[in-house]
Amino acid sequence: MSEFAPNTTQELAQFIGNCAVQKAICAIIGNGTKSNIGHEVPAQHIVSTRNLSGIVFYSPEEMVIRAKAGTPLLEIEDALTKSGQHLTFEPMDYTRHFGATQKQTIGGVIGCNLSGSRRIFAGAARDSMIGVEFVNGRGEIIKSGGRVMKNVTGYDFTKLLTGAYGTLGVLSEITLKLLPRPKNTLMLKISGLNDSQAVLLMCAAFATPFEVTAAAHIGENTFLRLEGLKEFIAQCGQDLQKQLAQFLTPNTNVQLIEDDSAIALWQSINRLEHLPITNFLWQISTPPAMGGHIVAQLKTALQVEFAHAYDWSGGRIFMAINEMTPDQTHTLRGIITLNKGHAQLLKAPAQFKSQVPVFHPQAEAVQLLSNTIKKAFDPELILNTGRMWKI
Repeated sequence: MSEFAPNTTQELAQFIGNCAVQKAICAIIGNGTKSNIGHEVPAQHIVSTRNLSGIVFYSPEEMVIRAKAGTPLLEIEDALTKSGQHLTFEPMDYTRHFGATQKQTIGGVIGCNLSGSRRIFAGAARDSMIGVEFVNGRGEIIKSGGRVMKNVTGYDFTKLLTGAYGTLGVLSEITLKLLPRPKNTLMLKISGLNDSQAVLLMCAAFATPFEVTAAAHIGENTFLRLEGLKEFIAQCGQDLQKQLAQFLTPNTNVQLIEDDSAIALWQSINRLEHLPITNFLWQISTPPAMGGHIVAQLKTALQVEFAHAYDWSGGRIFMAINEMTPDQTHTLRGIITLNKGHAQLLKAPAQFKSQVPVFHPQAEAVQLLSNTIKKAFDPELILNTGRMWKI
C-alpha cells in the first residue's frame, strides 16, 4: 500500500482524480491518530493531509480562523490562547487510548466531529464550521461557506462534511468561528453521589439560570463547571449550591476548584484520563436523564466488569471494557436503541470489528439516504469506503 502526502490542494485533487479513474480506494488520514476508529478500509493508497498545514487566516477582531486541514490542533489552540480566544466546542482527544504518538490535526477533529464537554452548552464541532474547502471523489476542489455565518448559501457542505470520517471528501481547508476565552473558571466537585443521584443533580444544574458549561460524573465525583467573570461565577456557585441542596446527602462533600486547577482537571476529562486503557472503548449517546438507568441495565445484561464515565449531564457515556463478545455487542445496542440512544464502538481489536457494526446501525431509509449522498460525492466509492457503513 502506497502513501501520498500532497503539499498543495491541487496535488491532492489530481491524485484523487487519478484514483477515481483507476477505481483505487484511498484511506484518508491526517496524522493517523484516529485511523483506528471505524472499520478497516480496503485501500490501495493512504492519503495523508499532514503536509497541508498552517494557519491561512486569523482575525481576532472578526473571531474567525481558517487553517489547512493538516494543521496540528495544538498550533491552532496556541494561536487562539495568545489572543484570548478558543474553539467553543472544546475538542476531544482520544490519542491516549489509541496509543497514538502524533498530534491530532484540525482536519481529523472536524472529520470525526470530536466535540468535548462544552458541546452541551455551546454546540458541536459542526456548529462552529462556517467554511470548508475539500476534494470530492471526482478529484474536484469544492469551496463552501466563507468567513461569516451569513455567507452560507445553497447546500451547507460544512455541516455535511463534519463527522463524515473522510467518506465524502478530503478536507483541505477549514474556517471556524471563535469566541472569547472565559476569564475565569470555577468547578464544583461534588463527592459521594451514586450514578443515579449524580445524573439527577447534573440535569437539575442545567435547568438553573446559572449557565453551567459542562457537567460530568466519574466514579463518586460529580463535576459542574461555571465560566466567566470571577465575581459573577463566585455568586453563581453559591446560588447553584443552594438550588441543588435537595440532591445532596449527609455524606456529600462539595469542593470548589478554581482557574488553572479547574482547567487542567477538565482537560484530563476531555482526554479520558480517568478511564483505564482497555481493549474496547464505547461512546454512548442518550437522553441525559436516562444515563444512570442505561448503565444499570447494561451491568445486568452484559454481566461483565467495565469502567464508565458520564459527560454532557449524563447524555454521553464512555465505557472501557477488557473483554467482549459479538453477542454482548448486540445486547448493548439493543438496550441503547430501546432507550432512544446510539452507541459507537470507538476502539476494538481489528478482528472483532470485522464481525460487528462499529457505528450504530441506521434505519433502512436513513441508510439509503446516506448511500445516495455518498455516491453523489464519491461516484467511484474510493474515499474511506466502508469505514462507517457498508455500501
